[in-house]
Amino acid sequence: MNDLLKKIVEWNEANEYQKCVDSIEAIPEEERGYELTVLLGRAYSNLGVLGDNNSKANEDGVDIFLLEKAVNIFESVRLQGLDDWYWNCRMAYALWMTAGRELEALAYARKWQQLKPDDEDAANLIKPLKNILKKITANRNFTVLKKCRALEIILKNISASTAA
Repeated sequence: MNDLLKKIVEWNEANEYQKCVDSIEAIPEEERGYELTVLLGRAYSNLGVLGDNNSKANEDGVDIFLLEKAVNIFESVRLQGLDDWYWNCRMAYALWMTAGRELEALAYARKWQQLKPDDEDAANLIKPLKNILKKITANRNFTVLKKCRALEIILKNISASTAA
């Protein structure tokens, strides 16, 4: 098993994520254990964002199917991962790249930072997540304000036409 873990680390560093997936999935799910399961989720997440051998480096967008698969894999070991900084790290990154799940990503990034306070990568993820959420909130507030103004105009027009 240690040889396989070393190989997976090497393949991951070489951006050969599909090799990681294939080697881990060759092991029956019930025999993988926590560490291999998390590494499988990471490989799927990297495939979804970067592509094998960074083939998606110049592309816009991500493969949502692969990211959701990664999140589901991480969820399968949630109880073991809740107090593991690395599991929280991987969940945060996978959710960050999945549109509309930034608030969830922020929660996992904060937990990661709590579990490993000296890790600058956690803080470096929290900052853009907060900025994204501020923009989303501001945009939603603006949209609600526009709808309220439109409703006021409609109500004034209805009042004016009924008074005439």
